[in-house]
Amino acid sequence: IQSCIAYHSTNSSFIKGSLRENFMIYGVVDDSDIIEILTLCCRNLILSKENVDEKFVDELNLSNGEKQKILLCLALFKKPEMVFLDESTSYLSTADALDFLERIKHLYSDSIVIFATHDISLQRLFTRKIELSHEHLRTVSCNTTISIPKMKLNG
Repeated sequence: IQSCIAYHSTNSSFIKGSLRENFMIYGVVDDSDIIEILTLCCRNLILSKENVDEKFVDELNLSNGEKQKILLCLALFKKPEMVFLDESTSYLSTADALDFLERIKHLYSDSIVIFATHDISLQRLFTRKIELSHEHLRTVSCNTTISIPKMKLNG
């Protein structure tokens, strides 16, 4: 199942280690794949042995947005059939999020993507939308089924 489904959230993070060690956790071991991901996500990072193999990720001067993009690419590396993205572009500007998601959409055109976001400007990238608002939600106990009336589906 892990090869069929990918999950990424704003809480995804690196382990304490080098970029290569973090990439290996996701099965990314080939240098060309590492270079491709880093080039896509970190335009200003100097691709050197020191930066990839020797320095810990937190020693590199990566923005939160760059880290978020790397972790998202790592989660998607095995081209899963279904992808759940929970606020996965929250550290990116809207323009960067649109650009990055356009690339992801092109690379993973055969995958089903479920994307949760507060940024409504990103909705144009998706074929269907489920809109949830406070007026449609209610507090429930642990053993109660949640009912969301008046769900609005576009598509």
